[in-house]
Amino acid sequence: MTPGSAVCPSKPLLRIATHGVGAEDMVALPLAEGRVRLFLREVCHGRGCTPDRFRVGCVDIGPETAPVRTDCAWRPPTAEPFKPLGMSLLAEGPVGVGTLYLLDTVQPPRIWRLEIVAGEITEAEVVREWQGDVLRHGNNLQAVGETLYVTRFDPLGWWPWRRERWHGVVALRKNAPPRLFELGLRGANGIVDLGPGRELLVANYWGRDLRFVAKDGAVSGESAIASARLPIYPDNLSRDGERILIAGQRYPLLAALNLLLPWVPSPSAVYAIDIQRLGPAAEPELLWQGGWRYGRSVSVAVSMPGGLALGQIRAADVLLLQCETSVKAGT
Repeated sequence: MTPGSAVCPSKPLLRIATHGVGAEDMVALPLAEGRVRLFLREVCHGRGCTPDRFRVGCVDIGPETAPVRTDCAWRPPTAEPFKPLGMSLLAEGPVGVGTLYLLDTVQPPRIWRLEIVAGEITEAEVVREWQGDVLRHGNNLQAVGETLYVTRFDPLGWWPWRRERWHGVVALRKNAPPRLFELGLRGANGIVDLGPGRELLVANYWGRDLRFVAKDGAVSGESAIASARLPIYPDNLSRDGERILIAGQRYPLLAALNLLLPWVPSPSAVYAIDIQRLGPAAEPELLWQGGWRYGRSVSVAVSMPGGLALGQIRAADVLLLQCETSVKAGT
C-alpha cells in the first residue's frame, strides 16, 4: 500500500501522559458501554528512579472520554525490583474479566499472572521463574492454555559474525523443563496465537518479516515464512479479530539512538494483515505512519473505539489515533 492509503492521520488525536516512560507493550481489555481499559508497561531510566516508577499502568478509553494521564493498575506490594516488559492478555469471558501474563525482567526473570475482575487486578502470583539463560533477553510472551511462549530478542542480531547458538522461542509449562526452539531466530520479538489448531505468529525484527512457529517446536523450514518483506522492522504484534496489527520502526539505528536519547526522532508505522492471507507473498496494509514528527519508536498498536492506541519504547506518552474506519476493540 502507498503512504496515501493510510486510514489513520499521522497527527495523534490525543496524547496520554504516562507515570514513567516506555509503554513498549500494551493490551486492551473490553469494558461495558463500548469502552476499553488499556494496561501498559511503565518503567524509568537514569537517576532518581524509585520502585514506584516501575509499574503496570492503566487508562480507560471510550466514546466520550478524554483521559490525560495513566493510573497505577498494579505493581508488587513491596519495594522489590520490578521491570515489566511483555504482556499477554486472555479475555474470553465476561466483559471486564481476564488474565494478564507479564514478563518481569528482573534477575532471575519471572512471569506474573494477574487476575482481572471488573477491570481491576485482584490477584497476582509468580507462575514461572528460572535461573540461568532460559529467559535471558526475553522480550514478549503469549499464553496458550497452560503453556507460556516467550520470545528472545538478540539486540546485536544484525551482526553477521555472531556465532552463539540462539533459540528465539522458549515454551514453558508448569512442572516441566523449558523447551527451547527456533534455533537462529535472533529477531524474535512480538508474538500472537493464531488460534486452536494453528501456529503462533512471531515478528522477526532483523529479518523484517513474520514467521509461523509451531506450538510443538516442529521445524518447518521455508513454509515458516508468513509475510513478504515488511516496510518496517516489526516489533510487537496485536490480534484484532481476524487481522494482525504490526507496529515497528523504519530505522533500527535511530531506534537505538532514541533509546539512549529520547529526543532523537525514530520514524515508525503501523500495518495490518489478514490472518487468512498470511504466507510468503502476503503484503500488509498501511494504517498509520508517523514520519519524523509524530511517534518515536512506536512499538505496539492496539485497537480502541474509533481508532488505535500506540505505545512507544522510550517516550512518556501514549498516542491515540482517530481513524476513518472504526477499528474493533480486541486483545
